[in-house]
Amino acid sequence: MPDANYTFDEYCELESEGNSPLNSVNVDQRPWRPFRTRLDFEFAEIFLSAHLSHNQLEVLIALIHQAIASPNEFTLKNDADLTQIWTFARETRAQGFIKTPISVDYKGESLTYNVWYRPLWEWCRELLLDPALVRRFHWNAEQLFMYKGERFERIIDEPWTANTWWDIQSRPDIPNDASVMFINPWADKSQLSSFGTVKGYPVMVRCANLPVDIRNGTGVGGGRLIGWLPIPDEDSAHTHKASYVDLKRLIWHKAVHKILQSIEAPATFGAAIKCGDGKTRNIFPHILSISADYEEQ
Repeated sequence: MPDANYTFDEYCELESEGNSPLNSVNVDQRPWRPFRTRLDFEFAEIFLSAHLSHNQLEVLIALIHQAIASPNEFTLKNDADLTQIWTFARETRAQGFIKTPISVDYKGESLTYNVWYRPLWEWCRELLLDPALVRRFHWNAEQLFMYKGERFERIIDEPWTANTWWDIQSRPDIPNDASVMFINPWADKSQLSSFGTVKGYPVMVRCANLPVDIRNGTGVGGGRLIGWLPIPDEDSAHTHKASYVDLKRLIWHKAVHKILQSIEAPATFGAAIKCGDGKTRNIFPHILSISADYEEQ
């Protein structure tokens, strides 16, 4: 726009007529550029404010295109609609979780945290009573060898082919008629879950008696969410102090004990279970290993 000079009276007259010189300034009618459309910009703004990872962005953008291609498949209306569906799912699909408080002492103060968990023994019974699954169980330790031309080499490809399984079944406190059910719990810090302002690390569990394709799968017999480890509020002034680290470690151990508590009696004395294949077995649940990346374990 070229320079122009106006007297005050001329400027006021132009302004009153709606012909202010400022109105002739070229205004960008597409301020969302370099985004191709305003809608692209609005989506990008939401993505940025949500701090989504690259993988989450890829998945979300793919879902948006899927919704465009099949609009009848996307039925969510708003936040209230989504919340109602989650509530229904929790009440109908996530039944069986128990909330139990645990108390720990910290600097002379008793702190209480809630542990949410499913009784581990109920999960064990669920697997044992499944006719299809129990037939896939491996109950006895095995040692596999392959001849390599000059000598035999030991092969360890499943938990029941390793020394630990063999050693446990050979212990004097395990009866000869025992069927040991080996359990692998693990806590995964990378899968942090939030419940409003409360956070927890999910605790998953797998049955080591099942073949790898089943126990590591997502279907029946695969990993199962069994509980959450509560996390104390972070205090930057105390995060790296020994007392605070001890607090987190104590919470972890008390929470894990609560999650595993239901198998204490059958692990000690055994439990006669008529399994899904019609056979009655003297079941001794046993923790084969605990895997965790919770830093204060």
